[in-house]
Amino acid sequence: MIEEKHGKGSCFCGTVRYTFTFTGLSSSVCHCDMCRALHGSDYTTWVTVSEDAFSLVNGEESITSYQVSDHTMSHFCSLCGTKVYSVDSRYCNVGILRGTIETEIDELPRRQWFWDKKVSWLNSLQNTKKFTGETAEPVDGMT
Repeated sequence: MIEEKHGKGSCFCGTVRYTFTFTGLSSSVCHCDMCRALHGSDYTTWVTVSEDAFSLVNGEESITSYQVSDHTMSHFCSLCGTKVYSVDSRYCNVGILRGTIETEIDELPRRQWFWDKKVSWLNSLQNTKKFTGETAEPVDGMT
């Protein structure tokens, strides 16, 4: 029997913690106006799993929920403000914010939603200078 792979994640402060299984996992990027405004970012990267593959393991009492559309409920940590996941009532899945996942996921995004809404400079990032974290050492020979 093949052992099912599990992942885990948390909000920034660690109060809200969750686990999920990789069964049916998919990843995508969304460029819609709603995602951009809700996340304060130019796009959002999602990992989607079925509802029964996702479980809160800690901090349920610290979750604040917000109805972002007629069919979508977003769930945040009330202490640090991290948006952790969303549930869309039209589907039986949970959209997890990829930045909250602590487990390495090899799954590359397979879809980009609302491509017509993407920021105009997104494609130009490939040619920008790249540096490591706090030491800011060049990683690609460009300075």
